[in-house]
Amino acid sequence: MGNNKRILVVDDSYTISEFVGIRLSEAGYTVFKAADGAEGFKKIKELKPDLVILDIKLPDMEGFEVCRLSKADPQTRHIPVVFLSASTQQHDLQMAESVGADGFVAKPYEGKGLLEEVKKFLKD
Repeated sequence: MGNNKRILVVDDSYTISEFVGIRLSEAGYTVFKAADGAEGFKKIKELKPDLVILDIKLPDMEGFEVCRLSKADPQTRHIPVVFLSASTQQHDLQMAESVGADGFVAKPYEGKGLLEEVKKFLKD
């Protein structure tokens, strides 16, 4: 497809990063990965991807904090952030919204559902 859209996947689970990465690559996206919040935020600032897929539970800094920092920075605030998390408690959904998240996909996710969410934000 070669749509040249770049997606950063921030997840401490190697398996999930790999599965999400493969799925997105097969759909024609260029995928970058980060295994923790600090690395994720650094890559958001450096790469300025077209979209960030972000886990909530990360070893060093919660995904909420990464999203909040990204949305507070004028250079990165326009980048859509989609949370991918096993936690779908109302508190987490509200927290995601309050830090500026653009979308939320629950784990275990369906590849098709994830791609539909991604496509909402990455119109060619």
